[in-house]
Amino acid sequence: MQQTPAHDNVNLDLLALIPSATRRIVETGCGNGALARAWRGQQPSSEFIGIDIDAEYVARAAPHCTRAFAADIERAADLHEQAEAAQDRLRRLSDVIRSSDQVRNATIQQWQRLERRSLFDVMGAEAEHYALRVA
Repeated sequence: MQQTPAHDNVNLDLLALIPSATRRIVETGCGNGALARAWRGQQPSSEFIGIDIDAEYVARAAPHCTRAFAADIERAADLHEQAEAAQDRLRRLSDVIRSSDQVRNATIQQWQRLERRSLFDVMGAEAEHYALRVA
């Protein structure tokens, strides 16, 4: 990918559009950090996160940002989608584990109520009952 040459020019029109109450800005394509330097000059307590695909640009922007990262944001979007899919799988796994715990607890409670009969006697009777229903 062809990078825009690094420069120290601030887009004053863009700077004027940022509300003064803004507490956090994330700039993709931060270059040398010109916008970060100008914004944090006006709002030094605000958070400014700079992201650029070029690590050299990020190194130049870092002194003006509260945090600066070298990242390909298009790749980051793919990673975000993968993370969401993994989180969904984890949620479903958690549901399976929760259901398994409920079945296990119900089985233990049933076994405790059996007194002298064994769990295998009850399971055998249940299997026979369901086999007769199917037949």
